[in-house]
Amino acid sequence: MTRTAFPDRAAVVGPDRAALTAGLTAVADGRTAPGVLRGTASAGGLAFLFTGQGAQRPGMTAGLYHAFPVYAAALDDVAARFDALTGTSLRDEIFAATRASRLDRTEITQPALFAVEVALYRLVESWGLRPDRLLGHSVGEIAAAHVAGVLTLDDACTLVEARGRLMGELPTGGVMTAVRATEEEVRSLLDAEDGRVAVAAVNGPDAVVVSGDQAAVARVAARLRQRGRRTRDLPVSHAFHSPLLEPMLDRFAAVARGLSYAPPAVAVVSNVTGTVVSAFTADHWVRQARDTVRFADGVATLADAGITHLLELGPDGVLSAMARECLAGRDATAVSLLRRDLDDSRAVATALATLHCAGQDVDWAAYFRPYRPRRIPLPTYAFQRQRYWLGEKPVATGAPAPEPRFEGDPLDLVRAEIAALGVAEPAARESFHDLGLGSLMLVELAARLTTATGVTVTSADLFDHPTPERLAHHLRASTPTASAPPPAATPAVGGLPPAADPGEPIAIVAMACRYPGGVSAPDELWRLVADGVDAIGNFPTDRGWQGEGRGGFLSDAAGFDAELFGISPREAVAMDPQQRLLLELSWEVFERAGMRPDSDAGVFFGVSPLGYGPGLDEPAEGTEGHRLTGTTPSVASGRVAYALGLHGPALTVDTACSSSLVALHLAVESLRRGECAMALAGGAAVMATPGMFVEFGRQGGLSADGRCKPFAAAADGTAWS
Repeated sequence: MTRTAFPDRAAVVGPDRAALTAGLTAVADGRTAPGVLRGTASAGGLAFLFTGQGAQRPGMTAGLYHAFPVYAAALDDVAARFDALTGTSLRDEIFAATRASRLDRTEITQPALFAVEVALYRLVESWGLRPDRLLGHSVGEIAAAHVAGVLTLDDACTLVEARGRLMGELPTGGVMTAVRATEEEVRSLLDAEDGRVAVAAVNGPDAVVVSGDQAAVARVAARLRQRGRRTRDLPVSHAFHSPLLEPMLDRFAAVARGLSYAPPAVAVVSNVTGTVVSAFTADHWVRQARDTVRFADGVATLADAGITHLLELGPDGVLSAMARECLAGRDATAVSLLRRDLDDSRAVATALATLHCAGQDVDWAAYFRPYRPRRIPLPTYAFQRQRYWLGEKPVATGAPAPEPRFEGDPLDLVRAEIAALGVAEPAARESFHDLGLGSLMLVELAARLTTATGVTVTSADLFDHPTPERLAHHLRASTPTASAPPPAATPAVGGLPPAADPGEPIAIVAMACRYPGGVSAPDELWRLVADGVDAIGNFPTDRGWQGEGRGGFLSDAAGFDAELFGISPREAVAMDPQQRLLLELSWEVFERAGMRPDSDAGVFFGVSPLGYGPGLDEPAEGTEGHRLTGTTPSVASGRVAYALGLHGPALTVDTACSSSLVALHLAVESLRRGECAMALAGGAAVMATPGMFVEFGRQGGLSADGRCKPFAAAADGTAWS
């Protein structure tokens, strides 16, 4: 909940502490185990799928109703509208025991599914999930249209009630059969049946449902079985989406024409065409009740729009399974919020964890709120350090840049506009910096994208979303059809938070540190001071120093987790170890605070140049283009601000031994003036050469044992630590 989410992810879902512990152990060991989920995050969009008739089951969502007040309130709200129309209790029908259930009666099935799916939408909405596209199957499309704002709740309930009631009043006798064959093959057999059979649904490349007169459907199925195709009769009360529904269409049209239809606030992909609907009409709903459900085409439309995450909202995993078949060979995740074979709470947790592992943001704090969770201390990130020191051959790390994870219009557009600036075949996940786009080119790219999309794109957007893939996802979320959160409250004058009360204490909420003596955490520093540990030692052996001497030195000063920060080995080796240290400590301090980096935080560092690497006019093979920024102390604060996405003041000061204290003073003043609401303050001093020791030794001012003895008769010189 408070840690950075990396691309490679894992989650553990279990009913108790023992199961969770076993799952975590399996993750640590790299094994599979029950409840363990793994995935690699992708930046594609999110679509919700709304299940159609056939997925209903007695008692569906009873567990959610008692566990989550948001779901219960939403279900009650929808059910009350149907109760007013029918004079019966829809909630009682949904939660009735198996023997007493009437959920298979069409006039009850369709309202029940609508109520459940709308309530599920409100529930996942409360957990921060916002769809980029919506797709419903048959009656599920009405739920999609309602949550998109096309139909008010009253009008949607009126439409669903009429649809279910009029269909339920039709004579029984028709059948539906699922066949494993292509649409083309099935349609080639229908002409012989003289309109008595129709293709009810195309659910996949070779997943078709035929519907109509019982004898005619049986003949079509028999011919397909002779060709080696599998068939399965579906347990239905009527032959939906077939000619047998036509007697109810005029009465249904009369109801639909009495309703109002607004433009969708979220793009809805229709069953009728398999494409996005720009405007809904009464005639649309009449066609939608009778015509073929083009679900497979709808999923293809989602994929073409860059959707890579699909969440089914319904009582079972029907559409998600079909969607996975439609998306075979594509990098996409389709999951159902509920499953017939799982307890509701377990199914929901599994679905959310699956989406998280695939890269979808979930508001975990909102999800866990009913459980009254407590935070526990966790180890800070285990930096994967490798050695980087000038004068040595850089170590090659990392894997080749992966291919793009999705092909959608926004990504194609971004790459095309970059190519127009002279960059051949820009990779989706390579940073704009590594693609060679300087500041002026980024400004031009922003202007080109603004013109091409109609969405205002600023150069700041390109810094906040610094790869083609991430920028494409940002553009997709910014389109007019995407649902957006309400605008933030207007900040104080000048875009700054209000100035703090001068009398209000400044709170230090977290600390991260590295000190001589092997100190790598605040509690270790406390033990070193409290126990009087001697941290003085001989010259380090990992910095290429000659001669002997004593002082206090950081261990592993050459170590750095470059890959974590997206820094190449060439650039890492050119960076002053002080900059590298500040990057890792800044990352860690937010972890220790249990907070995500605040976008308005300021950065205040005290850093002095301590001689890392050769001069800029001297050769240093393999680090060209990186040494100026890598060895200039003033860059340290800006580099951390950029890496963590911090937009407050960024300042590096050099006042020699007092640099860190001055940085802390400036941070406090900035907080009091309201320039930022949070601040990183501190400093770094990592000696890259023994120059200080040599110079003071020449003057006879160096302590022989590496210890200062201020105000003592035994004082014999300075020491460095």
